[in-house]
Amino acid sequence: MPNHHRVFFALWPSAADAARLEGWARAAHAVCGGRMSPLENLHMTLAYLGVTEHERVRALCAAAARWRIDAGAMLLDRYGHFPKPRVVWAGPAEEGGGPAWLHALHGDLWRRLEPLGWPRPDRPFHPHITLLRKVASFDPCFLPPPEPIAWTPRRCVLVASRSSDRGVWYEALWSRALGGD
Repeated sequence: MPNHHRVFFALWPSAADAARLEGWARAAHAVCGGRMSPLENLHMTLAYLGVTEHERVRALCAAAARWRIDAGAMLLDRYGHFPKPRVVWAGPAEEGGGPAWLHALHGDLWRRLEPLGWPRPDRPFHPHITLLRKVASFDPCFLPPPEPIAWTPRRCVLVASRSSDRGVWYEALWSRALGGD
């Protein structure tokens, strides 16, 4: 096991929601090209922490076990694009980039992470799920409108990102079930 991890907190879709997002990815891939994100890698990043030593990750998992994490529902209903990394994503179209609970969760997470030594990034939070990487082009006029997905995340996960000859894969280091009625 390496002595450091590239880690992030994320909301993870259920298998059924990931399969629906894969349908979005296939439709976008037919128009934009690029490389589809593997089904098992689909997620919405809440906080990217970067390369972190193993012992610090263990301490973070212990701290996170005591945190209250609240989530709600959102509607994923649009494609978006980040030009510089050439990424096509799925996301919420609500004004402000997602529901209020999502931004509150993001802010609360960073309020807990900053005292532990992780600096909050200067860039604004832009909730999205990466569908395609290294796309050739992006013009939303040529994309079929996606079938909206009413998504209520059921897990918040601390993930280690690992690279291999076959691509990137993720290992859950800590997980918390969310919601429940």
